Amino acid sequence: TTQSSRDYFTNKKQAAIGDFSQALANSEQYIKTLEVYLEQLAKLLTSEHSVNAQLSIDDIDLFGRLRGITLIKGLTIPAKVRAYIDYFSGVTKVSTYDDIAL
Repeated sequence: TTQSSRDYFTNKKQAAIGDFSQALANSEQYIKTLEVYLEQLAKLLTSEHSVNAQLSIDDIDLFGRLRGITLIKGLTIPAKVRAYIDYFSGVTKVSTYDDIAL
């Protein structure tokens, strides 16, 4: 909550992944690329209840990652992937970030 902690976080992350302002400037291209990957993922899901034929650690990992992308305003998520996110959000009672998407 302090400026020094925000500066520390920003400097540390930018050193690891690159300049935030440059990434934001390229958001449109990154979103388009992500949408292509999400279309590919939709083809791999066996159902809205699991990646594989049954619940597995893959689902726990994937839901966490997909939950994170619900923070991206304007991202088109394929219906099958959206159903998967919504299903796991419901059964785990872990909300998505849709309401605060940036």
